[in-house]
Amino acid sequence: YTGLDIIYDQRIREISRGTIEGTIESERVKKWGKNWHHQDYGEETIEALRQRGVDFVKDVLTTYENKKVLVVTHGKFLIQTLHELCPEATDENDLVRNASMTILKQVDRRLHYLLYDGTCHLTSDEISK
Repeated sequence: YTGLDIIYDQRIREISRGTIEGTIESERVKKWGKNWHHQDYGEETIEALRQRGVDFVKDVLTTYENKKVLVVTHGKFLIQTLHELCPEATDENDLVRNASMTILKQVDRRLHYLLYDGTCHLTSDEISK
């Protein structure tokens, strides 16, 4: 622990799955039938997820201007936010690896990748001891 503040922000939570959240397929079939996936369960839209992510990033850039900030979040949220911020460099269907690191830098009010989905920190000899 570094002694730095840890700030929890609900905006960087995973996508809301509505009433099916926390269930597995067999439970869904039992409750809603085999065509359960054709119904509306109040799931958060990708557009709403992306907007939530962009709002968070804009706030961080303003609040912590010229500072380094570590953000820990979920993969689906991350890739959709990155796609909205850097559409030419991010495939919205990509899957980032668990515990990977992505580093962004703002240059002339645009975000650019310094590292995308990096995992070299996970293969270190120090970690595997």
